[in-house]
Amino acid sequence: MQINRTLLKNKAVQQFIKYVIVGCIVTGIDMIALHLSYRWLSIPIKQSVIIGFMCGNISSFVFNKYYTFRNMSHAIIRQYIKYFATSMTGLLWTLLLMTLFYETLNLFAGITHNNYLLCKMVVAVIVMFWNFMIIRHWTLADYDLSPLPPLSTFKKQPSCHLSVIIPAYNEHNRLPSTLNAVFAWLENRDFTYEVLVINDGSTDSMVQILKEQFREKPCLQIWSLPHNMGKGSAVREGMLLANGAFRLFMDADHQIRIDELDAFLPLAGTRRVIIGSKYADTETQTKEITASRHFVSRLGNFIIRFLLSLELQDTQCGFKLFPAEVAETVFRLQKLRGFAFDVEILSLAQLFQIEIMELPITLYPASETRVRTVKDSISVFFDLLRIKMNIWRRQYKVSSLSKLSTGVTLKREK
Repeated sequence: MQINRTLLKNKAVQQFIKYVIVGCIVTGIDMIALHLSYRWLSIPIKQSVIIGFMCGNISSFVFNKYYTFRNMSHAIIRQYIKYFATSMTGLLWTLLLMTLFYETLNLFAGITHNNYLLCKMVVAVIVMFWNFMIIRHWTLADYDLSPLPPLSTFKKQPSCHLSVIIPAYNEHNRLPSTLNAVFAWLENRDFTYEVLVINDGSTDSMVQILKEQFREKPCLQIWSLPHNMGKGSAVREGMLLANGAFRLFMDADHQIRIDELDAFLPLAGTRRVIIGSKYADTETQTKEITASRHFVSRLGNFIIRFLLSLELQDTQCGFKLFPAEVAETVFRLQKLRGFAFDVEILSLAQLFQIEIMELPITLYPASETRVRTVKDSISVFFDLLRIKMNIWRRQYKVSSLSKLSTGVTLKREK
């Protein structure tokens, strides 16, 4: 009895029971629609079957969305397309399994000559479980990490208004001019700030140059990772080292200027992430993007929307502003080190029900690019699958958040 009570309290079990109830109701709707179409409206039987199926399918979507899984997302059209695709996949499985069980293996033939009915019952149960799992984990996924833990969870309080985090790897040519522009802008503001450069295991003279040129800037901190670990790791460490109430990470190449913050900061809030977007405004300057990169970017954006339901124009822009509460949480949960870390962070923010606002930015020429369009795109695609699998498998654990550590020891450059 105790086991039964425990099972009935399990959320997945409760959802499955509701799913079965909905299935029974929808079967009735399907049959009624078929009967009305064929007998009352005199619509040919094949068309009537299609009408019955569509009435049942739409009803099934509505009941499962709002009753079974309590999914309140406004992306109804996209969700229904996924739901319909799931239904078609279930139908395909039914045809394949019936062919296998009845025609190839001839199961239950020794029991009854109506063995096709027994085969259909077995197939129906298998397909029902298949559809339930796909709907629960993809079509109407209900993974919700909210509420966001308070900043006190991490025993940290902001000591300045703004932290600027700049990940850098072998940037001795470009980073000094970027920092000069950053400080020129910050020094004309009336709020407190800090600038953190996270050296991602550089092998050039970048650190030494920065120490020499900016020794008179006490608000500059230079931290070094033990070796090259990737942009995602550098940004993560910088965000968790920072003490600002708001934390911006920007690229070292100066393609996006610090003065974009003039539009960002007035809109900043404790439950809002603001990201720069090259595509948020048709007037935004994007001529620095090659045709191949633009195509790959748009294709990648479609995949991101499809897999992760991130309704954003540009997830990869290297100019993002986070409130401290959000940064402390999502960057602790971050698992990826490569270019797709942006997508992971934004997906986590969405799972915490944090608003994500896109603002247009201007993209200036860069002296060089380190983006390898094809190779990096393939790597990002597999990382997107990893993010989806992490969400499906509930790998982002909030319960032990305050105990999570990056496991990385950084060196403070003096």
